[in-house]
Amino acid sequence: MNTSRYADVQARAEQRRAQIVNAATTCFLVHGFHGTSVAEIANKAGISSGNLYHYFVDKEAIITAIIEEDLAQLQAFTAQWQHHHYNLKMLRSRLIEGMRLRLASPTIYLRVEILAEAARNPKVAKVVQQVDDICHQSIVDAVTHAWKAEKNAQPLPCFDTITELIVTFSEGLVMRSICDPKHTTEQLISQFELAIGYLLDQKLTGASNTADRC
Repeated sequence: MNTSRYADVQARAEQRRAQIVNAATTCFLVHGFHGTSVAEIANKAGISSGNLYHYFVDKEAIITAIIEEDLAQLQAFTAQWQHHHYNLKMLRSRLIEGMRLRLASPTIYLRVEILAEAARNPKVAKVVQQVDDICHQSIVDAVTHAWKAEKNAQPLPCFDTITELIVTFSEGLVMRSICDPKHTTEQLISQFELAIGYLLDQKLTGASNTADRC
């Protein structure tokens, strides 16, 4: 098989995988992971169950692909965080923008399904943990980079702790949007903006005191 033909085959395979993942996402949102069969996913994707198994060995593999797709989107979103002009103000705006996109995502409810599955499925839990570690480190790197861009002479603060607080608050707002849907996106964004402002403006600019407590 020549290089061009191989590339075409690979492209078609990736297209079919994406088709299956999109179909599975739709089914999972309606019926949940355990309420969705492989046959239902295949039917939604417009293929046979046997054909589906050429691309994914089981339903867990499809769940993993969904998680990895979310990671790819996050990495694309954070790619520009390493720009040398990215300061704390710009980082805060970027984090708020990311939170807004997350709350507006039609797959936000799938996050609960994924976490519930991770709590009882070691394979899924391992993938979730790996993705969480990568997400955490990307934010640590961003905060560190923005801090250095400020050319602040104060001691470096505890970026890991600040990042953990950012992630925890972010996850909490996602849960609140699901548990209490009467909260509007703007209300939740306003809360997130206050929290991020406190962490980045007060905690970082008061780094000498913060570092002592971490």
